[in-house]
Amino acid sequence: MSGGSPRHADEPVQVARVDDRLFVIRVAGRGCYQNAGGLKQLFDSLTGADPDTELIIDLERCTSLDSTFMGVLAGVGLNQRASKRGRMMLVNLNEHTSRQLHTLGLNHILDIRTGPTELPSSSGTLFEKIPEAQPQSRIEQIRMMIEAHERLIDAHRGNEVRFQGVLAYLGESLERAKQAPENH
Repeated sequence: MSGGSPRHADEPVQVARVDDRLFVIRVAGRGCYQNAGGLKQLFDSLTGADPDTELIIDLERCTSLDSTFMGVLAGVGLNQRASKRGRMMLVNLNEHTSRQLHTLGLNHILDIRTGPTELPSSSGTLFEKIPEAQPQSRIEQIRMMIEAHERLIDAHRGNEVRFQGVLAYLGESLERAKQAPENH
């Protein structure tokens, strides 16, 4: 895009450690099911190591979010609300991504900042590709997608009708994957 791009500018999800408890995560392009698994593993690793971890999710370069990706965000938000520990803030949203999050009611559980937000000490902080996700089997991927959609329903009951067909399809896909031989 512009000069001075980070070393891994082509990576859809990048992370930078600002201090012991604060991490900035940048999402570029689509936040979707393909990169949601790696993001979930990163969240689990960071918040598992320190439940008081603070996360800033920078969506300035994000063009859209799919339901699985938003479900992963919802899961973190719900866990933090329940434990009353840690914090996650979504910043620098465009109109489209803001509308997507609001449509699913995630504005009620996530700290969403709509105006431009300056990132803390990010100028001297090196953004890196998120750690390589542990390989997921088809079954594990489907389970992650089911969990993400269940978190969307937990976040806002109005999502139950919206995602009942998706959950039914994913449930059927999970059963087919369990029945399939291990080779492709």
